[in-house]
Amino acid sequence: MMTNRSFFFAICMFITFLLTSSCNHQQGEKAPENTFQYSIDLLNNMSFPSKNFDDLFIWEEIIPLKFDDETVLGEISKVIKTNTNYYVFDRKTQSLFSFDLNGTCIKQFGDKGHGPGEYIHIDDFLVDNDNNELVLLGNEGRAGIYFYDLNTADFLRKLSINIFPLSFTKVNDSFLVYTSKNPSEEIMHDIFLISKTGEVLKRYMPYDIDIPVISIQSGFLKNSVNHTFYAPPYYEDIYKFDEQKMTFTPYMHAGINNKYIEENKNEPIKIFRSAAAMDESTSFLMSWFETNDINTLLTFHKNKEIGMIIYNHSRQDYSYIAAESLDHDLRYRILNIFNPHTLIEANNLIFSINPESIEKEKNNIHNFNSNSAYKKAAKNIHFDNNDIHHLAIIKVK
Repeated sequence: MMTNRSFFFAICMFITFLLTSSCNHQQGEKAPENTFQYSIDLLNNMSFPSKNFDDLFIWEEIIPLKFDDETVLGEISKVIKTNTNYYVFDRKTQSLFSFDLNGTCIKQFGDKGHGPGEYIHIDDFLVDNDNNELVLLGNEGRAGIYFYDLNTADFLRKLSINIFPLSFTKVNDSFLVYTSKNPSEEIMHDIFLISKTGEVLKRYMPYDIDIPVISIQSGFLKNSVNHTFYAPPYYEDIYKFDEQKMTFTPYMHAGINNKYIEENKNEPIKIFRSAAAMDESTSFLMSWFETNDINTLLTFHKNKEIGMIIYNHSRQDYSYIAAESLDHDLRYRILNIFNPHTLIEANNLIFSINPESIEKEKNNIHNFNSNSAYKKAAKNIHFDNNDIHHLAIIKVK
C-alpha cells in the first residue's frame, strides 16, 4: 500500500514532469515518435523580438557572374552549387548556364526553340551527379524532362509525360514531379513518381481537380541537402520523402495557420483571392524552405509581413527575422533576404544580387562606409557595371 509520503512524492514528480515538459515562448519541441520529427508554434510563440541581419548572418563572399561575350542575365530564379560549379537558371530569358567557382561562364544548356534539345519553357532543373547529367523540367502543355551531359552540355534524350509540371526532384532512378493539374482519369493527385523511361509508378497527395490551381506563395516540392520535402499549399505541415519506404513521412509541424487559413486550406484559390490573406491577423507558411543537419530555415507570412525562421535542431529552439527589422538595412534591399536560392556546405546560403538592385541603391552607397559589414558587402560589387549579376554567400551563425 502506498504511504502518504510516497503518494505526496509521486504527485510532486508528476507536477515536475508537467512543468519541465512545457516550452518557453522561443522553444521548439521534439514531436512524439511516429509523428512530426520537429514541432514549433509560430502562431502563438512570436512575442520575442525580431533579430537584425548581423545577429543571424555573416558575409562570406561575393562572386560576379561573367560572360566572355555580350550575354546578359535577366532574372536569376534558381542556383545549384556543386564542388566545381554554380548552375544558374535565368527565368526571364529562359536560359540555363554553368559557371566556375570564380563566376566565369562555362556552358549554356539547351536553348529556347522547337529543335532537338530545345525547350519551350523551363519550370525547374536539377544536377544529377550520379549519372553526370543536368536534368531540365520543361512545360509544353505537358511535362518534358530533358537530359544533358553535365560536362559537355550535349543534349542526350527527352521524356514526355502527360502531366502539367511545377517542379521536380530526383529519387534514386526516378523523379517526383509536382503538378498543377492532372489530366489522367485517376484525377485527385498532386505528386507523381515517374520512372526514367517516363512511366507513372505512383501517385501521392490527393487534391480536387475541380478546384483551379494557381501559382501561389505557399506550398512546395523541393530538394534540400539531398532530401526531398513537400508542403501542401497553406498547410502547416512539411513532409520528408523516405527513399527506402518510397513514401512521405512527417518532418516538421510549423503551427502558423490562423483560423481563416486553417478553415479554408483545402480551397487555396479562395485564400489567394480573399482580402483576408492580407489581413493583420492572417498567417501561413510560405514557399521557401531549406534544412541540413544543423538548422531548418523557412519563410512565413504574418501580420502582413514576411519573416524567416531559423530553427536549431540540437537546441530545439528558433530565432526569427522580420522585414520590419531590416527597413533601414541596405543589404535587405540588395539581397532579398527572404528568398535565398539554396543552403550549402558550412551552413552557407546563396543569394543573387541583380544589377537593378545595385543601381537603385547607388544613391545610398555612402551608407556602406559607416558600417564595416556594409563595406565588406560592397567591396567586390562592380557598381559601375550595370549588367553584372552577383552571387552572395552568406553564413548562418
